[in-house]
Formats: sequence, structure tokens, C-alpha cells
Amino acid sequence: MSSLSIRPVVLALTICLAGLFSASSQAADRTIVRLDAFPPQVKLKTAKDRQSMVVQAVMLMV
Repeated sequence: MSSLSIRPVVLALTICLAGLFSASSQAADRTIVRLDAFPPQVKLKTAKDRQSMVVQAVMLMV
């Protein structure tokens, strides 16, 4: 996997995790058990390519 395709995945996961933990009082009683990204592979050929992603966190109430 090239560095061109890793950056969007890292950015999407960072945004997702920041959103999950922004409300710390609500997140305190939850644990992430699985983190899924769709589509599973990002395919970018040039610096101008774009692709949408969906990141889903499956959480367990503690």
C-alpha cells in the first residue's frame, strides 16, 4: 500500500475517534469492540483522487 493511500485512512480514523471521545461523559461507560472502514481498501492513483469512506465503531455498554 503506498503512502498516498494511507493518509486518507489515517485521517478518517482520527476524525472518527475524535468524535467518539469528544463527549467524554457519554463515552466513559462505553468500550469500542470493533472499528470497521468501508470500503476496506482505498485506491488512489494521483494526489487529486478522492474517495469517500464510512467508519463504523461498534461499542459495548459497560
